[in-house]
Amino acid sequence: MPCTSQMIDNSAQCAASYSLNSFTATPATVTPGQAVTLRWNISRTGRCNGRIKLNGVNVPMVGSKVVNPLTDTTYRLQVLTPCNITRNLGQRLVDVNTASCQFISIPETIVRSQIIQAVDASIAEHNQSSSNDLTKRSQTSVEIDNQGIVVRLRLEAAINNAPDPAINVDMRIGLGVGPSNTVSVFYISYSLEVDWPWWFHAITLGISAIVEHIVENRIEQKMKPQILTALRNQINSSAGQIPGVLASIQTIQDAVRIQVCN
Repeated sequence: MPCTSQMIDNSAQCAASYSLNSFTATPATVTPGQAVTLRWNISRTGRCNGRIKLNGVNVPMVGSKVVNPLTDTTYRLQVLTPCNITRNLGQRLVDVNTASCQFISIPETIVRSQIIQAVDASIAEHNQSSSNDLTKRSQTSVEIDNQGIVVRLRLEAAINNAPDPAINVDMRIGLGVGPSNTVSVFYISYSLEVDWPWWFHAITLGISAIVEHIVENRIEQKMKPQILTALRNQINSSAGQIPGVLASIQTIQDAVRIQVCN
């Protein structure tokens, strides 16, 4: 039901009944990843119900939170009332000093080598325990740009008494800094397609089950996480060359860029 004019007026009055008594960020200037304590105290004169949000996350009217900003960050307190009426209560800027930071770059060639090793090891492991051998129809493709790491796998599975299906895997991997300044590696997108020869139509349930087992057990449950583990280990190893706090990880054209700050 759309909000009526009266409902909107009531909601605006509700938002106006909230007041910010105090909002602090201590310390206000830090190095990347250093802990900052936010404290706030909000009161209201009426009895209407609004939601207090700190940078979009629900918080109580009185509270505190420890944050670890990696770049200059503005923290905003808002009240959200019915009919989507939002009122800004206050904000605090935390200045992050990056003067002591250093950058390390991992070139695309090294990232490609790590991913290819992970893929090859996964295929070899599968072929040792299964007669349905996996092979690569072409070399694993790895490209890095500002949007992440693009990996393309062109595989083939050997199926007894049937043509060998092509298995095409396309994925885009993202990088970042996770909780407690840990390396975060994750899939932005992932797609897998099984392609049979155009002339092959008699796909039996038995053959279908074999292919599904290869796809689910080997590629999705094992190879897929092994690629992430290889990347995470490589980034941890490179970042460990410089003592300090892991501040940022980003992909740029043909490289992974790591920022470490003392």
